[in-house]
Amino acid sequence: MSPQAAAAGAQAGQAGAFLRQESGARGAALGGAMTAVTDDAASLSCNPAGLSRLLKPEIGATHVTLFEDTSYDFASAGFASRWGGFAGAFTRQSSGGFERRSGPNDTPVNFSISQSAFLAGWGYTLPFPKSLSLGLSVKTVRETIDHVSPSAPGADAGMIFQPWERFMVGLMVQNIIPPEMTFVSEPIKYARAVDVSPAHILRFSPDWQTLLALKLSKIQNESLRASGGMELGYRRFAFLRLGMQDKGLSTGVGAKLGNSYFDYAAQLHALGISHLVSFTQRFGQTKEELEDTIRRGISALTREEGVRLSKAYLRKADGEIKEKRLTEALRDLEAASLLDPENKEIPERIRGVSTDWDESLRKQMKQREAMQARQELETTKKLRQAETENKIKQRQGLQTYIATQIMEAGKLSTAKDYTAALRTLEAALRRDPDNASLEAKTASLRAMLEQRLTPETRKNIEQLYYRAVEQYLKGDYESASKLADEVGQLDPASQAARTLKDKIDAAIRYSQ
Repeated sequence: MSPQAAAAGAQAGQAGAFLRQESGARGAALGGAMTAVTDDAASLSCNPAGLSRLLKPEIGATHVTLFEDTSYDFASAGFASRWGGFAGAFTRQSSGGFERRSGPNDTPVNFSISQSAFLAGWGYTLPFPKSLSLGLSVKTVRETIDHVSPSAPGADAGMIFQPWERFMVGLMVQNIIPPEMTFVSEPIKYARAVDVSPAHILRFSPDWQTLLALKLSKIQNESLRASGGMELGYRRFAFLRLGMQDKGLSTGVGAKLGNSYFDYAAQLHALGISHLVSFTQRFGQTKEELEDTIRRGISALTREEGVRLSKAYLRKADGEIKEKRLTEALRDLEAASLLDPENKEIPERIRGVSTDWDESLRKQMKQREAMQARQELETTKKLRQAETENKIKQRQGLQTYIATQIMEAGKLSTAKDYTAALRTLEAALRRDPDNASLEAKTASLRAMLEQRLTPETRKNIEQLYYRAVEQYLKGDYESASKLADEVGQLDPASQAARTLKDKIDAAIRYSQ
């Protein structure tokens, strides 16, 4: 067989057909209908606009076992940036078992045929409208038949339009700049192909959803082809797929374990069954994933779990106290106090450790000076606050002020605005903390508000409180302050919420 004849056999149908081989097991299982839903580095082969959906660095590989002595491999890598998603890939299809003879009586010589390509691409979502993504990929293709090995460049382009969250349409123009190569004398030009693919997501519940995708393909000098598939997903980590195209039926499964993705597909066609195996590894954690991890952790943090974690912090603090690491011990004791606010022994331990800490600070000049500066600043603030309060008392008179506050609280209670009434009494109690009658009224109103809380509201308050604690311990004081305010609005009588709010405010002041 001559190189020219081998080229004709290798290009049966259309030149460059190997570039339309599904580069991932997911796409193969869906009948190749990936133009609108692709979102990884393998988008280089089916629609470079999908690179705009990259969120993390990733690498991926696919291996396909085709008919006898023929295999297909695809490897890719990509990353996201403020300028869009970028990716590179290498693909190769090889076939062996060919024979050539110079004459009819010559001994046959075996040779192989291989087709490969290097691809690089970019995808970007336009600032306006944000529902439109564009992509471009360039490639260099090489085909080897025996000792003949021509190569040529080319380019593809694509777009994805997503007007609604669950509906999208993809467009891919392959070989918008077609590679053209010469094996012997006549050039062979890759055919241009256009894919249009709509896709829709159906969500049956928070755990189950189904993807429906259709693809219409028109290859130059060939008739229109239709293919499509369906993907059933459970909690976004287990998938079952079924597809149909002109080659025949396809099916497959997928699994997601953290940042690792495993996919398998089987394609049924006239030459037998093709098996595809794909693996993609992503790296890092997006902001949304981090928030979801924290949210799921906080939702599982109940009163019992808080007490358990408080005991763990106490044990950790005990070890730190023995090792004279008092700064770490105070931080862990504070965390234990926030997780178990009803434990009255923890504040006593904090005061004891604080005393020891102050003593150790006196032995360290620089640390002592820093502490004294903070104490002087706090003292100055307290003096200014006291001076302001004294001026108010002198101007209005304490008794008149208290009577006015009680009267206002009574009006608010009559109007059933108990939250505002409680805040009014608490403001008066801060001015006159030794007023037993005022303290009794405040305690009675707090008890009444607590009795009005439903079990669902108590559960919500508990979750919000521990979310605020989590954010405070992580140093996100702004988020912690907002969450503590929500607790205060739902349960104005919560002493734990007020204590947490005071600590957050103090931390914000010191961090400024």
